[in-house]
Amino acid sequence: MKFYKFLSIIMIFLVFQSYCVNADEMNLNETTQSELTVSDAVEYALIYSRNLISMKEKFDETHENLEDANIEKYEPYDVNLEVKIKNLENYLNNYNINSSIEKENINISIYEIFASIINAQNEIDLYKHSIDIYEKEFKIAETKYNLGILSESDYNNYKSSYDKKLLSLDSKKAAVDEAFISLNKIMGMPIENKYKLILDLNYLEIGNIDLNKKIKDAILENQTIKEKEENIEVMEYEKSKYSNDTVSYYEQLTKKYEIEQSKRDLTDEEKNIEMKIISKYNNIKAYENSYNKNIINLDSLEKDLNIKKTQLLQGNITNIEVEKCEYEIKALKNTIQSQIYAHEILVIKFNNPNLL
Repeated sequence: MKFYKFLSIIMIFLVFQSYCVNADEMNLNETTQSELTVSDAVEYALIYSRNLISMKEKFDETHENLEDANIEKYEPYDVNLEVKIKNLENYLNNYNINSSIEKENINISIYEIFASIINAQNEIDLYKHSIDIYEKEFKIAETKYNLGILSESDYNNYKSSYDKKLLSLDSKKAAVDEAFISLNKIMGMPIENKYKLILDLNYLEIGNIDLNKKIKDAILENQTIKEKEENIEVMEYEKSKYSNDTVSYYEQLTKKYEIEQSKRDLTDEEKNIEMKIISKYNNIKAYENSYNKNIINLDSLEKDLNIKKTQLLQGNITNIEVEKCEYEIKALKNTIQSQIYAHEILVIKFNNPNLL
């Protein structure tokens, strides 16, 4: 009886050793991909951007309409024509800033897509690691089952879990493929293209911020606020030109209500900006708190790994226990990296009144 027990242990050990494959060796056959930086991707996206092209076309069209309107204004006075001219002038004056905002939106979108793809790729790499560990445990379970020291029910549970993990891996890969398609569409590139993405974002705590000043400055600099104010000015100018001879009382009253509603919309937008700034600031601080905790946890796990490696050399634990600890470290590093990306992208938005 002791002989069979000894034989079982030897066979389990041999099976385990046969599946200890170095993770680096598994990646040797991956296709080499060209590098793509954020700045390069943004450059391609700006050239391809349909929004920027449409904005330029509308600018040219508006410029022509303004020239025509300025010719017409020398004919009998028409308040509607004056209002039209003011609106056209406002659009042209705001074109450069709105074009810049669109470019900033493209830039931040590229950052977000890069971060999502890299995070997903890291998640796949981590998931492969977990499958590798589980596969070794499954093979040990299979050996135990063949030796009659594991029930069929327990064996089937191991096999079912392993098969589900493989299916989940396929769905994770498909999500990355879809993200690359989105990136290629923004850049105007063939949708099947894939790249080795380069995203350099350095973690830097935001420090203490005077939120009241931040809110006031953002409201002053926000383009949506500026355009709403300009719209109100034009409406008030139009109303000031009304007279009982040219416009009915009902039309004057309607214009008055429109102005009041526009002012309420302006107030709502100012409040919206205030809430966005407070929310983003709180989220940034939450990321920083979580990041600092994870750095401490990472240090603790790395110390624990060194202990486990010593225990392994002493024969007190198996290699799987070491690999599980390495997996935890890798998972936490992925979390920290994703937090850095999310934190820095949030800081960029926080510091730009038009990206809130």
